[in-house]
Amino acid sequence: MLPGYVSRQYTLSEIHLNLQKLCEFGNVNLILAYAVKIVMDEKTGNEERGGWVICSNGQRIKFDVLSINAGISPSLPISAVNEDNVKTEQETTAMANKIDLITPVKPISTFSSRYEALCDRLHETRELYNEENPFRLLVVGGGAGGIELALSAQYALQRILLGYIDEQGNEVKPNTNTKQTKDVAPLKVGVLMYNMRNQ
Repeated sequence: MLPGYVSRQYTLSEIHLNLQKLCEFGNVNLILAYAVKIVMDEKTGNEERGGWVICSNGQRIKFDVLSINAGISPSLPISAVNEDNVKTEQETTAMANKIDLITPVKPISTFSSRYEALCDRLHETRELYNEENPFRLLVVGGGAGGIELALSAQYALQRILLGYIDEQGNEVKPNTNTKQTKDVAPLKVGVLMYNMRNQ
């Protein structure tokens, strides 16, 4: 549902699930703790080997089959800002500002606040962009998620740049009687394939 939020079809609250209610409905135990260790049982005879997950709260959870679905949270290239590469306070600030333009999708809470800030900034500065100086958005990752994100962001951001969405997120009907109406927003969206093996 994240693309729906990015394209302004859903609000942030509408894309969140109540895990407690969902787990109760599915008769699943919800444990709010970190998994800190996995201990495998010794295999004896023809028995299938299982194990235990040790949690941060001290709880030990027995399993026969373990599925690890931890998701990812990419790290930003903060290592680019260090004493070896940056010599002055000005350069440090400049690099930090560049890194501030990078917005990982996960965690969602960070992404949503940065995306809202981006939309607010575009509302305030949309007059600065034109065909010669378009706003450029680059999505790194050409999988299904990256393509969905790029298309959703393109839909929402072009409507902001064209003035079809106000600062409260409400739809504004364009004045079709004026020659000032634009059909194409000053926006360029790109998708970059990313291959970890190149690192």
